[in-house]
Amino acid sequence: MIISKVDNIKITGICTSFPTTRIPVEYYNDLLGKDAINKFKRTTGIHSRYISKQEQTASDLAYVAAKHLLKAKNTSP
Repeated sequence: MIISKVDNIKITGICTSFPTTRIPVEYYNDLLGKDAINKFKRTTGIHSRYISKQEQTASDLAYVAAKHLLKAKNTSP
């Protein structure tokens, strides 16, 4: 096991990125029933899900978030 220590580092910002296709959970009413969907929303707080394009990867989303964060923090890579 490797153990290391790094001093004088702090997190000064955080950013996320979501795929652009948003699907409301009501889309699944016919499959799961309206009551089940309402219970799901009430108990989880989730009202929609985001779906990426087939060619889009997690690193693509991370790149967009990092680019936005660097701009917001006014710093260069």
